[in-house]
Amino acid sequence: MSNLFFREFGSGKPLIILHGLLGCSDNWIFHGKKLSNFFHVYILDQMNHGNSPHSSDISYDLLSNDIYEFIKFKKLSSVNIMGHSMGGKVAMSFALKHPNLVDNLIVLDIAPKDYSIQSRFDELINSVISLPIDTIESRKDADNYLSNSIPETAVRSFILKNLKRGNSNNFLWKPNITLIAKKMTEIYSWKESSLTYEANTLFIKGEKSDYISESDLLTIKKYFPNVIIKKIRNSGHWLHVDSPDEFFLLIKNFFKLF
Repeated sequence: MSNLFFREFGSGKPLIILHGLLGCSDNWIFHGKKLSNFFHVYILDQMNHGNSPHSSDISYDLLSNDIYEFIKFKKLSSVNIMGHSMGGKVAMSFALKHPNLVDNLIVLDIAPKDYSIQSRFDELINSVISLPIDTIESRKDADNYLSNSIPETAVRSFILKNLKRGNSNNFLWKPNITLIAKKMTEIYSWKESSLTYEANTLFIKGEKSDYISESDLLTIKKYFPNVIIKKIRNSGHWLHVDSPDEFFLLIKNFFKLF
């Protein structure tokens, strides 16, 4: 039994979509619906995110095990899987462990490596934790508060999707913020392994993002020898949001959906 919250659209060959850190299935509805013309799309809220349950621990082993349970629960024999950022690491971990269950793999703007030196999400997490959740009365209040530490409007609206109203009309975070903050080292990490995934793989990087560097290409090819690596111009880390048309075209080309 899978206890993950998910959204599903379309019919045909399954395509599982995995959001990034502090993301949720909401972030992927636009592309999920477009891709549902070609696939049976499942957009998952990963554990400790969105509407899925909270747990006492978080790691790539646990998150990829959730995907295994979901596939069993849905009685799927094999899937296509696409993950962004943290979701990309989950997708990679899963494909390396269960290559026979994955037909095609798509990884968006993340490499199979440890990111703790760059610790790029620390400030974001600190901003989220510092929000006085008990006293804010509206999303506008929250937006104003976060605007000092998170100047980019798009990133703030992405973060604010994680707020929900509680029973007494107070605000609550959907993600398990306390656990995530405690486990950032784990989330940045990557376990070296000798496993490889030999089937069709597509990596897409944002031109303005530094999550995948030139020096990562050899590592990517070591784990995923049958890889195509594409770059979307003028896009940052959230490349599917920055350049939705170009992103969709790359996916269509990869799957030969014409």
